[in-house]
Amino acid sequence: MSEADGAELPRSLRLLWGHEEPQRRGPKPGLSLQSIAAAAIKLADSEGLDAVSMSRVADQLGVTTMALYRYVSSKDDLVALMLDVASGKPDLPADVEGGWRARLERWSWNHLAALRRHPWITRIPISGPPITPNQVAWMEAALAALSATPLTEAEQLSVLLMVSNYVRSVGQLAADLAQAERDAGPAQPSVMGRYGRMLAQLIDAESFPTLCSFLRSGVFDQPDDDLDVEFNFGLQILLDGVAQLVWERQSKA
Repeated sequence: MSEADGAELPRSLRLLWGHEEPQRRGPKPGLSLQSIAAAAIKLADSEGLDAVSMSRVADQLGVTTMALYRYVSSKDDLVALMLDVASGKPDLPADVEGGWRARLERWSWNHLAALRRHPWITRIPISGPPITPNQVAWMEAALAALSATPLTEAEQLSVLLMVSNYVRSVGQLAADLAQAERDAGPAQPSVMGRYGRMLAQLIDAESFPTLCSFLRSGVFDQPDDDLDVEFNFGLQILLDGVAQLVWERQSKA
């Protein structure tokens, strides 16, 4: 990277990628990007993303807010740092057996695991493609898995976008349902059970014959499906579609 190219990057990215050192004035502060991220992540894990602020993170670290600004210039930069550290690096060895599909499956499960460890990640608005170090590493890992297929680069990017959006949506749904369960309190019917009971009081067979048939079947009264079962069901359908496209490309080669 040339000096001119580096000047176009936001300071937060230069810090994350190690292309710039934090500003230090006066005595050397006992801070690092990792310690700042750890304090912010701990706060978000316990109280949610909205609880995170520069001042509260500074309090957690026992420093002034101004000391924090020497490392992180805004809350947006802080959130980007939190996301990068909480996501970690992808665990996707190149020698995973099963080809591109097995590697992409593992990538998806690992991604979902990160979202389940830190549900607040799904509350961070997506403002563009991944650009922080660990996020770029996740993109690299998925595209490396797909690079063995005959799909074009544009198609590989589309597959990555489709799968990552699916993983994020399941992670966000899981976080929402978990919060709904906490709000409902103990000894309450499942989310779907409560939904079925309310729906039964609102609809009639003439206007909603299909839904009434579902209610009579008792499907809404069954225990909520395990998240892993639901996630795998949707993931396999997605990858079946990709596999069909890969097969079509190979058959024409």
